[in-house]
Amino acid sequence: QKAVIVFRAVDPFWYDQSDTAVTYTVGSVAMATFFPIFPLTLLASEVFTSATITLSDDDIAYTAAWPRWTITGPGSGIVLRNITTGERISLSTVLAAGQGINVDTRPGVKTVKATGSGTNLYSDLSSDSSLWPLIRGTNSITVEMGGATAASSVVLTYKKRYLGA
Repeated sequence: QKAVIVFRAVDPFWYDQSDTAVTYTVGSVAMATFFPIFPLTLLASEVFTSATITLSDDDIAYTAAWPRWTITGPGSGIVLRNITTGERISLSTVLAAGQGINVDTRPGVKTVKATGSGTNLYSDLSSDSSLWPLIRGTNSITVEMGGATAASSVVLTYKKRYLGA
């Protein structure tokens, strides 16, 4: 008897061993016409910046990377944009000092939860939000959060994915 064996991989990618993380915080910065290399330090009362994240093309086939966001208050009016793709994550949540939100965009996970309690905050997403990936090539990212203090931060974490060697 002959049989055909079919292997299916729900997630057929290799992942970096360690995370890549970018931190956006509030602080004081000298007058400059450009932002320094990460971590970015911004003026008081808001986290609002642009950054470029590149998933480069070399001899390994990179694919999209799915970010995880950790947002720590105080803050409100949170908007995370990928200008390159035109997608955004917009949250109506108002965070008090020490409160946080974890946004996980990975396939099969897709969650928006309060840090600590794990309360589901998915309903706080605007109707035009999408839990977007970082695409292959250059991603122009903007991060917005009003009412921030020195205790506020937004951390973007992701693992690069590879299709093969």
